[in-house]
Order: sequence, then C-alpha cells, then structure tokens
Amino acid sequence: CLAGIGLGLAAQAGLVQALGGLVPNRLPLPQATPALSGAGIGLVLLLGFGLPPLLRLRGVPPMRVLNRSFAALPPSSLLVYLAALAATVALTVQATGDVRLAAWVLGGLAALAALAGGVGALLLWLLRGLQGRLRGRWKLGVAALTRRRGLAVMQLVGLSLSLCALLLLSVVGPGLLAQWRDRLPSDTPNYFLMNIQPGQRAAVLATLQELGVMAPGIEPFSTGRLLAVNDRAPQRQQREDNSNDDDDANRPVNFSWRRDFPPANQLLEGRFWAVGSTAAEASIEQGWAERYGMKLGDTVTLQMGEQERRFTITSIRKADWDSFRVNFFLLLNEGAVGDAPYNLITAFHLPRAQAPALAGLTREHPNISLLDIDGILERVREVVDRVTQAVQLVMGFSLLAGLLVLLAALQATAGERRYDSAVLRTLGATRSQLRGAVLVEFGLLGLLSALLAVATAAVLGSVVARQVFELQLSPPWGPLLVGGALGVLLSMASGWLGTRRILRTPPALALREA
Repeated sequence: CLAGIGLGLAAQAGLVQALGGLVPNRLPLPQATPALSGAGIGLVLLLGFGLPPLLRLRGVPPMRVLNRSFAALPPSSLLVYLAALAATVALTVQATGDVRLAAWVLGGLAALAALAGGVGALLLWLLRGLQGRLRGRWKLGVAALTRRRGLAVMQLVGLSLSLCALLLLSVVGPGLLAQWRDRLPSDTPNYFLMNIQPGQRAAVLATLQELGVMAPGIEPFSTGRLLAVNDRAPQRQQREDNSNDDDDANRPVNFSWRRDFPPANQLLEGRFWAVGSTAAEASIEQGWAERYGMKLGDTVTLQMGEQERRFTITSIRKADWDSFRVNFFLLLNEGAVGDAPYNLITAFHLPRAQAPALAGLTREHPNISLLDIDGILERVREVVDRVTQAVQLVMGFSLLAGLLVLLAALQATAGERRYDSAVLRTLGATRSQLRGAVLVEFGLLGLLSALLAVATAAVLGSVVARQVFELQLSPPWGPLLVGGALGVLLSMASGWLGTRRILRTPPALALREA
C-alpha cells in the first residue's frame, strides 16, 4: 500500500506535467483521505484474493505436503473465491457510487473478457494443430504455450484487454478527432459576428464583401420564451440533470425566421411554407421535437417582446451542426412574425491572414461581438490532446496490470517450468535452445494478444465513430500495428525476465527438488 501511494503521488506529478496549463502548477498538499482510501482498496484486494487460498491450507494434512502428493481441489473449496468476487463488486460500487452502474461496468467487462477468452482459446487450439509441423525451439515454445492452455488464456485476456484500452486512447481517439477535422470543407465558417443591429446590416455586408467573403448572409436572431405547447405548459420529456425545476416556460429560447428553407438542414417530416406565405407556421429541429415530445400539427406559444404569438408546427428538420453555419432549433415563417425585436447574426469563412482586418469592424461598431471558431477549435484540440496524454499515462497502469498478470502466472508455474527445463537439459537441450523456446512462447502469446487488441480497438473505434459521431472511421492500421508490435516486445521481455532464473537452475538441483 505504501508503494502504491508513492507511485500515485509520482503519477500525479506526471499528470500535472501532461495537462500543462489546464491545471494549476501547484496543487494543494496531498490529504490523508485519498491515501487512506488507496490503502483500504489494497487491503480489500489482499483479503479478497490472498486470504482464501491461505485459509484453505488449514485443511491440508502435513504428511501430504511432505510427500508432495497434492490432491485436486474439492468443488466446495471453489466457494472461497466468492470472497474475491465480493471484493471486486465492493470496489466497483465504491468507485462508481451507483449499484446499477457498477453492474453494467462489471457485466460489460465480464462479457468482453469472455469474448476475448473464447477467441483466445480458439487461436490456441489452431496453434496446437501446427505444433506437429514445427521443429526445435519453435516446437518447444508452442508446446509450452498450448500445454497450459487455461493459464495462457488468462494471460492473453489480461494483456489483450489492457493493450486494447491503451490503443483506443492513444491511436483511435486522436484518429477520430483528426478525421472529424478533415471532414470539414475548406470553406467551413470560422468566424461568427453577433449582436449586429438592423441599422448596421449594410455596413457589415459591405465590409465582409471587401474582405472577400463570398455571398455573406445575415440572419435575424431573437430571444423569447416558450410559454405553451398545445396550450399547456411545456414539459421536457427527458432532463439532462437531476434538478426539480419544472418551470420550462421561464427558460429563454432562441429562434429566427426566414422565407426559404435553410441550408445545412434536411427536411424529415411535413412541408416548409411557401415563399410569400403569411401563415403562422413553425419549423422545429429534430432534437428539439424529441426534447418536448412535439409532432406535426402541434402548436407553440411564444412570448416575443411584449406580445404573445401562436404558431403551428408544419415541418420537422435535421440540422447539420457540424457545418458551423447559423442553425436554430426553432424557425418561424417570416411573413407571420410582425414587429418582434431582433438583432442579426452571420457566419462566414475568412483566411487567417485576413483576420486582423476584422478588428477594424469591431472598433467601428463596438456593440458587435466577434467569435473566432478557429481559435476555439484550436483550444479544444489542445485540451483534447493534453487530456489524451494524461489518460494515456493513467492507462499505462492498465498495461502494467496486464504484464503483472503474465508475471504472476509465471510465478505460479515456476516449479513446473523448472522441472521441464531440467528434463529437457538432461535429454540434451542447450540453454540457448531453451531461451529461444521461451522467446517463442511469449512472443506468440504477445502476438495473439496484439491481434485481439488491434482488432478489438479497430472494431470498437468504427462502431463508436458510426453510432456516436456519425463518421465512417478508417482505422489507422499503421499506428495500431506499431502499438501491437510494442505489446509483443513487452510480452517477450516479461517472459524473458520471469524465466531467466529458472533457466539458470542446475538440472540436478531442479530434479532433486521435484
């Protein structure tokens, strides 16, 4: 526990360095609560996973230990591992603070581990079929891997899941952000001008045209209140928070009006009003319709300045928010708005080299607000990059945990491996051949883990891109394969370090101990 607390303090310093200016350079001094919490987690893990096997030793006769005649475990003894399961559940509930969420987390991890275990067992079965065609150290390495199939599957699952998590954060995440950025057209609006007064319209349009903005458009922007839906107080279908505030009528709503159908929108239901129409019609965005449970034919009552107006919903559309154009949840028929108060807003693309010229426009009209989308996106990218680096540092512990599973399995089979090595050396195998067999064994284990991790990261990245971000992600195979190769090297290095002492044991000593 003390070592873990010290490692946590060192990791905190690394996180501060990775996040840069996102956090203060000087954090408050460490408090006792996190250290005690970490020590408590360590003790729960120790009691849950370490104590049951030790308690089971009370029922083992001493003579059986002296004779080295170990019997198989009775089925009832497996019940002691319920303590390990209870410790896992307790820690997950403590970390999430929600029993239901903890159940989803544990269920998802169990399903993923079961899938990885099934695929890993299949790969080991296929590998065993090739064993008869191999010779020398290759045959010895494959035999060692497939002989302990259950243990190999456990190692494979631990290493592949941790490597997959690291690949998702370090490769797929940045690749998804880069693809979203590259998907934006070159003329995507990168500046917004807001709070333009109607009397300033001509001057602003003239300035934008002088700067080379192609066909600048200025649209009305008004803020009112949603008073009623179908003559009843508006009620959200789902709330994003846990507040008890049900007074949605007091929430401001931004809206606009126009005669023609807006660009960067798709008509889903109904019809858009005809040019020249004066009917009190409204068009709502799909997300807003779902938020309030609205449908075609419903009516909305708005407070627009000092007046209340009632509009009938005649169309539902989907806005492309990624276009960075001016979009509204609520659009009204311009012919039915009347004298509602408003100002103007515009979005346009301007090369960065001409950006300083906009300063003159805001100096001439101080009431106009300039929003630099390029600067905001650059800041977002910087934040995402730094947070990704910080999360990668944390997920590095996950990869270390996978390697610890591998080393623990080596420790559990140390006696068996020492005996196998002694027998092989007695039969004429050289130390060089045995070292090569170890590298083959753990190289194949790392390769299978890397294949599972790379394939899972690519599939999960594609699914998340399609379902969440509505992107068609092309998996970055180059970086993914490089990450998989590093996983193979780590597996080989861990196997080499874990078996080095075993290979140095003299055969006669190993056989006497056996």
